[in-house]
Amino acid sequence: MAHVGVEEELDIEVREDEPSFLAGQTKRTLNLSPVKIIKAPDGSMNRAALAGTSLAKERSELRNKKQTIKRTRRLAILVHLGWIL
Repeated sequence: MAHVGVEEELDIEVREDEPSFLAGQTKRTLNLSPVKIIKAPDGSMNRAALAGTSLAKERSELRNKKQTIKRTRRLAILVHLGWIL
């Protein structure tokens, strides 16, 4: 059971000193430049994205085709039974 509306006050201390397991690592990390993002139109990620897009389109078209066939069959049955003239 949770208590609604109960607030608890916390004190948080931020330690500026470097942990021993990161000795020298944080200074080097701060001096690094950000990773350069490049566009590779011939890369594997782009090929995978294009393949995924085409597969999704094919699946969508196949699903639409199946739905159209089902609707046509239902309509044919209803016409045969005389429900729709």
